[in-house]
Amino acid sequence: MKPSVSVIIPAYNAEAFIAATLKSAQAQTLSDIEILVVDDGSTDATGGIAADFAARDGRVRVIAKPNGGVGSARNRGLAEAAGDFVAFLDADDLWHPKKLETQRESLEASGDAAAFSLHVSIDRDGRVLGPSTRWPFETFPLPAHMVLRPVGNGSSLLVRREVALAVGGFDEDFVKRDLGGCEDLDFELRIASRHPIRCVPHFHVGYRIYEGNMSSNKERMARALTAVVDLHLKSNPGLPDYCQRMARLKSFEYAVWMMRDAPLDKAFAEWRRMAAVDGGYAVRFAGRSLLRKVWRRAKSLVRGRGRHTAPLFKDIDPGTMTGPADKRGTRALYRRLVG
Repeated sequence: MKPSVSVIIPAYNAEAFIAATLKSAQAQTLSDIEILVVDDGSTDATGGIAADFAARDGRVRVIAKPNGGVGSARNRGLAEAAGDFVAFLDADDLWHPKKLETQRESLEASGDAAAFSLHVSIDRDGRVLGPSTRWPFETFPLPAHMVLRPVGNGSSLLVRREVALAVGGFDEDFVKRDLGGCEDLDFELRIASRHPIRCVPHFHVGYRIYEGNMSSNKERMARALTAVVDLHLKSNPGLPDYCQRMARLKSFEYAVWMMRDAPLDKAFAEWRRMAAVDGGYAVRFAGRSLLRKVWRRAKSLVRGRGRHTAPLFKDIDPGTMTGPADKRGTRALYRRLVG
């Protein structure tokens, strides 16, 4: 029977996590799926572990290819996918069982092209480090997506396959330009330039954070994000001036934050770029950053005393879990961006 959703898992040297990731894909309440593991030239046991799963579950198929980066692996899966919808799941992340079912229902009811779920950050053991923002907005057209960047990881999106193909899939040159890590945002923005992306307000994704994964290279992530924002501002010259200014400011804000542990001159260079766009915004950001640093340090001290025990991702209720409260300023920003 033809699957309704193709799950594409790009995997490179992921032997530590691939089994748990595959189990979370197999456990989906939406049963008419296929699971394509694209082994991107792994040199460890990733391919063998995935092959064992394929031998026991006919929905799982392993596609081996030479190493070419995450964009190349996703595009290979996209080319071989049979489903009307495609979902991307990184080889170290986890899904809640109702992720695909809830997203597909949302897209079928709305007719939209793509949807994303909220996520929680998890550690190597699958314990919840913290939730993402619970967005109060149903859809994100291009201006809002450019500025707020609501998805935040590569394992949240469900998209109609015909739309993914129409926008050209993922840019495979990012890895060649040492900009790997923001292929997801680039892909999302190309979709959003044609179709608003719908938000499914449930915490369905466990986004794993640990030293050594792609997003742990903070300097590269900072460079990649600002490069992607610049690219899409140039390719969408009709965006309102306010959107263009806020997109640049938010990208520099991200870069400064990501480079907070880098040599001071690198973070300061990004702050100066922010100040060149809006000096008042840059000064206010510096003040907020100092307060945030003090607050995070205080929280780490409290946690260090053992007063809080983080739950495992598998134990959370994605429908009732709450994220950081959306600030009134974000609502006003969204309204101004979308008109």
